[in-house]
Amino acid sequence: MVSDIGEQGIKLAQYYECAGDPDNPKWLKAYLDSGGVWTIGIGTIQYPNGAKVKKGDTITSQEMYDYFKFELRSKVEKAIVLTRDDINQVQFDAVVDFAYNVGTNALQKSTLLKTLNAKLTDMKIVDNFFSWRFDNGKEVGGLLRRRMSEALLYFTGRLKYDWVNYKKLTAATKSEVIKEINK
Repeated sequence: MVSDIGEQGIKLAQYYECAGDPDNPKWLKAYLDSGGVWTIGIGTIQYPNGAKVKKGDTITSQEMYDYFKFELRSKVEKAIVLTRDDINQVQFDAVVDFAYNVGTNALQKSTLLKTLNAKLTDMKIVDNFFSWRFDNGKEVGGLLRRRMSEALLYFTGRLKYDWVNYKKLTAATKSEVIKEINK
């Protein structure tokens, strides 16, 4: 039974939360994410004390990593409870990254969770990841690419970030992910 996020999952979260560069000092100042939510560091929207990130906030590099670990821990603990005992490390990493991005309440209610808990190898899981590519009702290329990376990690254990040409979900997008999974 998996009990923590692995290195692949950590890399995936850091890449998508910080454009692959978590050590860039710009992440130490609050910024608006694509959905208009004040964020700081590696995707932190709420501090461990419960206060929400707000405009003008700044943190240290150490705090950035501490907040990341704190939030990851809560996602990991919830994912352990929600997923099957026989989930493997890379599947778990993809699920935790998904929860880190959309939240554990969304994971708990998702078709993704229902599908993978029914059958860990069901290819419908790819579509289940893809269905979470919207923010405020609008398709977001960055979310699509993150879901592509999560699906690939889930099925193959490989990380791939260079989905730069994919802005919208099309048959070609899905085909590309399936082709990568079947390599």
